Amino acid sequence: MCDMLISAKSNNGDTALHIALKEKHEDVAFYLLSVRHDVSFDANNDGVSPLYLAVEAGYCELVTKMLESLSCPSKLALMYGAKSLVHAAMRAKRRDILGIVLRQNPRLIELRNEEGRTSLSFGASIGFYEGISYILSDFDKAASSLCYVADNDGFFPILMAASEGHVRIIKEFLKHCPDSVELLNSQCQNILHVAAKTGRSKVVKYLLELDEEKRMMNEQDVDGNTPLHLATKHRHSMVVNILTWNENVKLATMNNDGLTALDTAEALKDNAYILRKRLTWMALYPLVLQMVRNRFLWTGFHLVS
Repeated sequence: MCDMLISAKSNNGDTALHIALKEKHEDVAFYLLSVRHDVSFDANNDGVSPLYLAVEAGYCELVTKMLESLSCPSKLALMYGAKSLVHAAMRAKRRDILGIVLRQNPRLIELRNEEGRTSLSFGASIGFYEGISYILSDFDKAASSLCYVADNDGFFPILMAASEGHVRIIKEFLKHCPDSVELLNSQCQNILHVAAKTGRSKVVKYLLELDEEKRMMNEQDVDGNTPLHLATKHRHSMVVNILTWNENVKLATMNNDGLTALDTAEALKDNAYILRKRLTWMALYPLVLQMVRNRFLWTGFHLVS
């Protein structure tokens, strides 16, 4: 009778073990597991198993106990589809549990979630440096290939790290896959475009130092926008300031609409962002001075002629 109650499911497919874990009752979960260990792998209607919940909650000892009863570790990849245990461990930011899961089946690092993100992409999105470093170091060849796998939005792991402002993770990717710095998203935007667009000033500073060929900083995306255009358009005055004071950034580049970054700043009309607009315009002030200076020199040249 007790066995039947433990394996019984609610309308949404939850067993008693699901409920215990959802309510964070680890001791109750241990008891239920001692009675019926096989229910650890029963997914509910959302495709979530008690094992997944235990991983997500960071219950290391419970996860170990559950996996001990797994007869065929290779089936882990088939059990939950997009509900990857590796993603759950990454979300919990538990390096120890990540190791336990991957030792059972290393191929789990290849799985993607609902957004098409691999373990590296997902880890980059939440800033879990320890997890990414572990995967890249211990699963070198398999993990390195994942650096070149884009998610459903066309973002590669290194671009995701740039978007979220994680300099340390970017450095880790470049240590293992140096040429991943060349990757572009679906808008033909490079890593500096992405960092500038999202206002990640620390990433922008790091990438400018890294850009020895002075190429990334002036590249244009599918719309002809440079990183400076995007920083201006999205009102990231600090990033605009960093870019405009870099002598290698071409300030007068025009996008496909024939607009320079300064033109873009002047076109920002919404009142809700008037302060940011002013700050952005002030950051672009060096460009104004340069344009005035160039015009003055050009006029003087013709007067002399």
